Amino acid sequence: MRNYNQKQLLQKHQQDERIRRAEEQLPRLREIRREIAGLGLLKARLLLGAQKGDDFDLAEKIQALSLEKAEILRANGYPADYLDLHYDCPLCKDTGYIGNEKCTCFRKAAVDLLYTQSNIRDILDTENFAHFSFDYYSSEITDPATGITSLESARNAYDKAWDLIEKFREEAGNLFIYGETGVGKTYLTHCIAKELLDRSFFVLYFTSFDLFDLLSKNAFEKDSESADMAAFVYDCDLLIIDDLGTELTNSFVSSQLFCCINERIMNKKSTIISTNLTLADFMEAYSERTFSRVTSNYTMLKLVGNDIRIQKTFRRKMNMSPKTATPLDSLPVGRLGIIPLKSCEKLGNKVNDYIVKWRKDRDHQEKNNLTFEGYERDSYLISAKAPRFGSGEAKGVLQESVRGDDLYLMVDVCNYSLTYSLCGEVNHMSPDDHFQDLKRIIAAVGGKARRVNVIMPFLYESRQHKRTGRESLDCALALQELTDMGVDNIITFDAHDPRVQNAIPLQGFETVQPAYQFVKGLFRAEPDLQVDSDHLMIISPDAGGTGRAIYLANVLGVDMGMFYKRRDYSTIIDGRNPIVAHEFLGADVSGKDMIIIDDMISSGDSMLEVAALLKEKGAGKIFMCSTFGLFTNGLERFDKAYENGVFDRLLTTNLVYQTEELLQKPYYVNCDMSKYIALIIDTLNHDGSISKLLNPVERINKLLQKHNRAQGKE
Repeated sequence: MRNYNQKQLLQKHQQDERIRRAEEQLPRLREIRREIAGLGLLKARLLLGAQKGDDFDLAEKIQALSLEKAEILRANGYPADYLDLHYDCPLCKDTGYIGNEKCTCFRKAAVDLLYTQSNIRDILDTENFAHFSFDYYSSEITDPATGITSLESARNAYDKAWDLIEKFREEAGNLFIYGETGVGKTYLTHCIAKELLDRSFFVLYFTSFDLFDLLSKNAFEKDSESADMAAFVYDCDLLIIDDLGTELTNSFVSSQLFCCINERIMNKKSTIISTNLTLADFMEAYSERTFSRVTSNYTMLKLVGNDIRIQKTFRRKMNMSPKTATPLDSLPVGRLGIIPLKSCEKLGNKVNDYIVKWRKDRDHQEKNNLTFEGYERDSYLISAKAPRFGSGEAKGVLQESVRGDDLYLMVDVCNYSLTYSLCGEVNHMSPDDHFQDLKRIIAAVGGKARRVNVIMPFLYESRQHKRTGRESLDCALALQELTDMGVDNIITFDAHDPRVQNAIPLQGFETVQPAYQFVKGLFRAEPDLQVDSDHLMIISPDAGGTGRAIYLANVLGVDMGMFYKRRDYSTIIDGRNPIVAHEFLGADVSGKDMIIIDDMISSGDSMLEVAALLKEKGAGKIFMCSTFGLFTNGLERFDKAYENGVFDRLLTTNLVYQTEELLQKPYYVNCDMSKYIALIIDTLNHDGSISKLLNPVERINKLLQKHNRAQGKE
């Protein structure tokens, strides 16, 4: 509370200073202040009959003077509320309370203090899902009690953790994570804490010793600070109790644990407990009653395997990376630099996190040589921006030197969420704007980099990939323009027509397919999906996409079908020939689940019509997969189609801008491409071949084998 009192005094002092400075510069403000003060006194005297004169509307007079004051301030370059009392927290006005309830800012301040004391923020910088690895879990080590391998137990725990995170806003979930020392229990709790903290949930982390020490102080010492913290234990969104069993167990501890668990269950608050105790030892230490509460309300996760800390130490000594002992036998092309434009910042940050982790894990004696200078860094991101003038014009600016660097520029030309001011009007950025900003940054590089690579997930103007009559050929021109500016490699995803690369035959051009990510996302969302010709079929919504459908059907070993779009070429609506009808070519779909796969969803008309036609033909579940979810006409028609049972899942990647509305849809599955892009960048920086990365057959087969094992088919 002392902090709040200090805030109030400081804000009052700052207000007094603002009033003094403003009134010295603008004497009329002082007159207005005195007039407002005198009006109240005059009104009171008139009402009491102590003074004669005409009555007046006090509120109206004060409002008029206030408007005059605001106008004077604005005319002289001050905000209208310049003389008002300002607050750090407008909800409680820096009191810490709203009525009798503690304000959110009070709670956050208390939590900040707690996290500072526990050093968990520092821990979460390294212990998070971006650094999580299955490489320390073996498929050769088996739990004798269950027959589950170490790797299977880790994957199950990982999936359950993400399940809790994704459903956290809608329902409370509880996890009980147990196993031997060093198998990653605490690490997993830190990963979950980081994700939920980033989503603005109220998370508290305690070791069991610290928790019961706090509860003891609250029970016996009765000081206000411990009372507040103890209240948060019962009230926070997620409570993490780590290393249960390391505290001195007694009747007080046992009863406090039961009360804590029971009350949080009753209040539908989530709790995670980690412990080295076996289930039998847990029941013996904390009573059968507590054991019953936990087993009936918590998801039980057992981790098995060798001590990860020992593994890491051994591998460091043996100069091994987490996966293999493969040396850094190919030199980097240059010092790695990643420049995600503002349109692609979120994806770029995730890519950077992966590469930072991998390169820190690669222990090799040559890494410290001059040749590998700058190879291992805390970040490979290079700050760049394209500020605009009031006229809408812009310039590219680099915040640091890139001389000799191997640069990877990332841009999302479909990110319409960004805006800029044009002559006082707010404009949303178009693909043209994003492409121009990309060229501006390339121009700012000025040929100083060792190599310039562009990662453009949605290829600019790719829908205008062929010329008919008196039309422009924009995609080819854009590619030529980039190569003329010195771009060495262009990496895109699922190009609408890959033949467009013929426009730049002497430059590197790669179009990457997200087939593996679709399969992974679908298996995670639909664990009961049966993958065989009797139960599943791959569908191409048009003739142009048959190649992608044939590929996926062959890898999964299932049938495929396609629709042929009959168009009215005598009419043009919204720049395209309207579709008259969809004709289906393929085997009987009755009772089979369908995966409809395409490169993009624009309005969604074609995809939804195809899904509806398949339902009419007796298809089972419908899963729509598209690399780019543009949703140019919004999501309303998808919502209606889902409610009507037209489809069951919609899968798109995070390669283009995703709205929060989309991410919250119950039918939506987000396929993250950041790790894939990071692998491509890391490999290309060593001038390595990415052919294996571009053909994910082996990885899909491994996914399929794992999926079949989970269903008892192997």
